[in-house]
Amino acid sequence: MVSAGEFREDLFYRLNVFPLPLPPLRERRDDIPVLSQYFARRKSARLGRPSCSFSAAALARLSGYSWPGNIREL
Repeated sequence: MVSAGEFREDLFYRLNVFPLPLPPLRERRDDIPVLSQYFARRKSARLGRPSCSFSAAALARLSGYSWPGNIREL
């Protein structure tokens, strides 16, 4: 993206100095309920709808999923 002029070269080198390791979602299963609620509230607000919650069965199903595409799938 830098060579295509779509990303600032100076910013790329500043951000590339220190890596921020973040384990995949499948290794952070405790985060799934929190993230699910966050995204549901955010989408509900965007659509002007009341916030919803997930049932225990739905959270269990989300937690049992393998998340091959990581958090983008959530």
